[in-house]
Amino acid sequence: MDRVKRFVAAASAAGVPLPTVTRLASTARSCVTLGPDVPGPVAGVLGGNPSMPAGMPDHHCPFIAAVDCALIPAEVTGVAWPRDGHLLFFGDVYDRGEVRYLPAGTAVTERRVPGVMTLVRRDLRLSVDISLAPLEWGIDFDDDDLDDIDELGEAVAGSAAGLHSGGPLQIGGYPPHWNDPPPNDRIVLASWSDSAGFFDLPSAILYWRLGEADLLARRFQNAQQSHDASA
Repeated sequence: MDRVKRFVAAASAAGVPLPTVTRLASTARSCVTLGPDVPGPVAGVLGGNPSMPAGMPDHHCPFIAAVDCALIPAEVTGVAWPRDGHLLFFGDVYDRGEVRYLPAGTAVTERRVPGVMTLVRRDLRLSVDISLAPLEWGIDFDDDDLDDIDELGEAVAGSAAGLHSGGPLQIGGYPPHWNDPPPNDRIVLASWSDSAGFFDLPSAILYWRLGEADLLARRFQNAQQSHDASA
């Protein structure tokens, strides 16, 4: 947790009130992030055409990512992913997405579906990071010391920059959000931040959620996809 200590020092130096710094530091959770520019081992692929078995139906919204489950440490994420095989994530800003699970050893071929948008294919590299609870949790907006919540948010974000690799795909921790976080009635399998603007919606974030019983039973066909956006 050296990174958390560095966050505390940086936030304090930036003028973030001590109670806020202490509260945020106490919420620190580990997570896994994956991205093309993350300095870690390759653990999946972003975009391109998905590799699927011959009998699997076509997908009807963009393929976002495929992740090698064996490389995702459950003790870091707190999410009980399968211990092998691959999870494939599909999604869009119309919430038509899905999750498909391919057991280890499944014979696959690359699948292109005409008319479905395709992201540029890139390797996803893995980093073990730290996420903090949203700033607004526990904030007293009537506090005289919090005259400018936007300025406070910028100070916190700048101080927390060293906690997170910036990879767009996150597993575990606190899911990123612009407005309200995803409901907690289901487990968030993963979230993806569209910082590159693939979708025509400002800074969209996609979420894939699944009930605990379905997760344990590997019923990924019951996953729900939702999204958030900055405007």
